[in-house]
Amino acid sequence: MAFNYDAIIIGTGQAGPSLAGRLTQAGMKIAVVERKHFGGTCVNTACIPTKTLVASAEVAHKARRAADFGVEVSPEMRVDMKRVKARKDAVSAESRVGIERYLKGMSGCTVYEGHARFESPREVRVGKVLLSAERIFINTGGTRARSRHAGTRPGRISHQLIDDGCGFPAPSPRHRGRQLRQPRVRPDVPSIRQ
Repeated sequence: MAFNYDAIIIGTGQAGPSLAGRLTQAGMKIAVVERKHFGGTCVNTACIPTKTLVASAEVAHKARRAADFGVEVSPEMRVDMKRVKARKDAVSAESRVGIERYLKGMSGCTVYEGHARFESPREVRVGKVLLSAERIFINTGGTRARSRHAGTRPGRISHQLIDDGCGFPAPSPRHRGRQLRQPRVRPDVPSIRQ
């Protein structure tokens, strides 16, 4: 099966859901591809879980110092790590489910769950489905991209794939094939306006 879209977003981390919202509000028909957990690193393994654990640690620290403030905690204060972890997992799950529900309920957005693989600069395969679009946004955060069009070494993306898919500038001939470190937005690429 093959489907054509105005844009494809690979990954649902920090930028993915808001970009999807802006594109659909601009009247575009888009596809969003998520390989594993909706919300990306921040929701599932970094920011939110870490801050949730830090909040529990702060409460434990204050409870241990309760006597300094004239408050008695009896018989003694203890931390139940299973409950701390369960709370952390519940907070992450709520965010993950919220992002998934938001994207799947968005008019003009089709969500595909699976691993995205580039077939060409404008085609992405997810399982048995082939998706094509003029614009492809790679929103995979710290994950190193792999393209069979750029050789077999991870972290290498051809300039054509980046230039055609994301609007990043093409590197000079001596930089082609090297990992792009800090892409800049091209001034000649129009921004999406609501």
